[in-house]
Amino acid sequence: MAKAIPRIKVVLLDADGVLQQPGCNWQSSLEALCADPGRSREFLAEVFAAERPCLTGAQDFAEALGSVLSKWGCTATAEEALSVWTLIDPDPHAMRLVKGLRARGIRVALASNQQSRRAEFMSERLRYSESFDHLFFSCHLGHAKPSLNFFKACLERLDVRANEALFIDDHGENVAAARYVGMHAEVFHLRDGSSRLSSILLRYGLTDA
Repeated sequence: MAKAIPRIKVVLLDADGVLQQPGCNWQSSLEALCADPGRSREFLAEVFAAERPCLTGAQDFAEALGSVLSKWGCTATAEEALSVWTLIDPDPHAMRLVKGLRARGIRVALASNQQSRRAEFMSERLRYSESFDHLFFSCHLGHAKPSLNFFKACLERLDVRANEALFIDDHGENVAAARYVGMHAEVFHLRDGSSRLSSILLRYGLTDA
């Protein structure tokens, strides 16, 4: 007997790696902030470490980033450096799929680990507040993936049962956490090709063949 297709009421999609990717100059622009090019890898490690607590809203990223820039003697201000985090290229095919899901009456939510400055840029400048039914940013929820509390908070706000939600992310540990709370979840990365994302949605009866 064929396995029954679950009735999915809402699709939750990660942002980076699933719906968008860093602009082509992102890496070089970030490395250029380092006052000592020979230690750029060490510098980047400190920047990302400073960003981590900001993902749950525990700190403001501008302040955390400013401290790192000051320590390293960088000439750029925190506000100037933050512009690097706005180098984002939304994937046209993925965004069309989002539009198609909503046209079919399926709610679509963005479920992403972000610090508040980047979340604001994505919401307003990229107009994700118009493209999605719900925006779930870790900095607003107070929990970051793969914390189970992240997914529980999303489900509570969506007012759906876990088995009525499909979550798609490019990191296996996040997908495993979503499955643990009872959600349907699949791994996908943009490098897999646009047809792969379409096939996932088709498997759940959310798109036409």
